[in-house]
Amino acid sequence: MKILDYIFYRTYMAYVKANDPATFGSVSYLMVCLTFLLLPIGGGLAQLIRGENDNIFNFFMILYFILIVTFVLVRYLRRNKIRDIIACFLLCNANSIIPTWCIFLVVPICMVTGVAGFLLECKYIIVPYNLEGIWYDSLIKLFGN
Repeated sequence: MKILDYIFYRTYMAYVKANDPATFGSVSYLMVCLTFLLLPIGGGLAQLIRGENDNIFNFFMILYFILIVTFVLVRYLRRNKIRDIIACFLLCNANSIIPTWCIFLVVPICMVTGVAGFLLECKYIIVPYNLEGIWYDSLIKLFGN
């Protein structure tokens, strides 16, 4: 969690310096990072429930995005949280070592890592072992058509 706080801090300070909406930009940045970084988990679970009817798959992916958005909003928009993060990282040694442009490379790294992990998971685990849709029948029995 501390790495997320540090990324939030560095993007927040970069947006403040550029006179942009810092809270919105930093929260959105973390949402995109987490969405792609956790794609192998969320996408893998979604592949396990994919069936003839794509409504369950779509519902699960919407739920995945809502959970990530809720997590980031609850974590970073609490009262005094931003002030606590700034106080924690203001005198951090890494601020002078890591340039700001390196912090903004986190999204492309998360995108490549997440999508590659999801594709490798599908190619080497889900498809060879025929795991796609194994939970679909049990969900249909549980909730009906």
